[in-house]
Parts: sequence; structure tokens; C-alpha cells
Amino acid sequence: MTLGAVLSTPTTVFVPQKLLSAYKEANNWKDMTERILPIGVTTECNVSVSAQENTSNLAYKIGEDNLEYIMSLTLSGTINSYDFIVLRNKMPNLHHLDMTNVSIVANAANYYETYHTSNNTLGQCCFKDMKKLLTVKLPKTIKEIEMDAFIDCTNLESVEFQEGIETIGQGAFYECYNLRSAEMKSGLVTIGRSAFNRCSRLKNVVIPEGVQTIVEYAFYGCSTIDYIDVPKGVKTIKEYAFSYCSNLKKVNIDAGCEYIGGYSFCGCSNLEKVVIAEGVKTIGGSAFAGCGKLTSVQLPTTLISIGGSAFAGTNLLSLTLPSNLTTI
Repeated sequence: MTLGAVLSTPTTVFVPQKLLSAYKEANNWKDMTERILPIGVTTECNVSVSAQENTSNLAYKIGEDNLEYIMSLTLSGTINSYDFIVLRNKMPNLHHLDMTNVSIVANAANYYETYHTSNNTLGQCCFKDMKKLLTVKLPKTIKEIEMDAFIDCTNLESVEFQEGIETIGQGAFYECYNLRSAEMKSGLVTIGRSAFNRCSRLKNVVIPEGVQTIVEYAFYGCSTIDYIDVPKGVKTIKEYAFSYCSNLKKVNIDAGCEYIGGYSFCGCSNLEKVVIAEGVKTIGGSAFAGCGKLTSVQLPTTLISIGGSAFAGTNLLSLTLPSNLTTI
């Protein structure tokens, strides 16, 4: 068995400089050569950069020979595609990235496949598969996190969101299994399909007022979340939005929501309490199916339609149907 099979992915091993080559060439260490660093190298860096048209200022400021050693990086200034190429391909031990005071600017070069930077946008797949990344602080200036931005960052634990982010794209944090918290800030309007799908250790979720729709599969399979507050700005909870959040115990749906989609809370096997404020008109089919611990729900007087099997497999002892109900 190799040492890499024993140690977790982010683990870095420091060895004496004179033995560095021997360790990297040893058979038992062959699958973690990038994680073997010489004792005494600088692993933290705070640098101000200025985006260049045809090269990376980040690589110049840190030095090509030092990039592989950096584990914690704080950036300020402007960056573009060339700097993302460096972050993705030349910094194999990067664990902590603070981009709070960075502005992302447009550049035609592709940092991954056919994707390149745009102004004030965290681009598609920009951190895809960066499995050693543990924490990220997002820039204050970005307006959008594009599709699959952090997909398969399986060791990512913490993302610090900023005010002013308007869109979190489809699959942005898909299968970030170790992500613990998603405290989204004011200004957010859209949470994309499967944005946090299968973030199985995600526990603390804050959805700000201003979000209008929670789309399909947004928090599907987030099996550690225990409480969800859907704020008053949300009008629609779409299909499968919170399905199989198996540790979810309480849901509060505030005034203003009109539509709870089919299967939206299906399979939330520990769900005990649901508070649905006035305003909801439709509860879709199988919306709460398989919520075996759900014993009581007070339906709003505004409710018009309940879909088939909406409460199948629950433990409801009684259910009072409102007078406005026309379809069931």
C-alpha cells in the first residue's frame, strides 16, 4: 500500500531538503509526489497582482519555482484567465484561498477547456476538481458564480459568500461533500438547479430575502441539514429542491411562497414539523412523501390544490383541509 492511500487528499508531508528527491522517487510515495515539500519553504503568501493580457502576474509575483509550495494565498488587485491557469495547474498544494479584494476581469484565453474569464464573474468550472482546496473567500466584486464553478471540490469545507452576488449557477457546488456552511448574503436572486446537490455535510444554510425561486434539486441529498427557513421573498419551491435531506427536522415556509413543487421534500425521513404560512396555493404531488416522522401540518387557507400522494408515507394523524381547496 502506498502512503497516499493512507493519508487524506489534502495532507502535505515536509521532509529535509537533501532527502526530497529520495522521498519523491520512493515507490511507496509515488502517488503523492506533489504533496512532499522541503522543510522551511514559504507556504503562505499575500500578494497584490495586476491582470496581464498574455501572461500571469500571479506567477511572476510569487515566482514559478515557489508556486507548488503555496498552501495559503491571499490575493488583491485584478486577475484573469492566465491567473486561473496558474491557480488550477501550477499550485497543487493550495488549501486556502482569500479573494476578498480581487476583481476578475475578462480575457480571451481559456483557463479550462473552452472557458475564459468575464468581468465580475466566477467562471464555469474555474475550480473544478481542485480536491485539495479547503477554504475560499469569494471576491466582493463578483455578481455571478457560474455553472459547475466548484464541482467535485470534494474536500472544500468553507466558502465565504459576499453581498452582491446575484446568481449561483447550476451545479456550482455539486458534490462538494465536505462543505459545511452556505451562508448566502443579500443581493442573491437565483440559486441554480443542483447548486448544492449532494453536499452531504452541509449543515448551516442561510437563504436571503430576495431569492425568488429555489429550483430543482438545489439542495437534494444534503443529508446533514436539520433546519430550513424559506424567507418571504421566495415564491416558488420547485421539484426535488430539498428531497432526501434525511436529517432535516423542521421547515419554515414564510409568507409569500405560492408553490411547493412535487417531491420537493420527499424522503426527508426525520422531518417532524412544517410551518406553511398563508399564501401557498399549490402543494405538488409527493411533496412530503416518505416523511415518516411528520405528524402534524397546518395547511394555509389560501391553498387551492394538493397533488397526489403529497403526504404519502407520513404519520399524520389528522389533516384539516381549507375551504378554498378545489383540487386534491
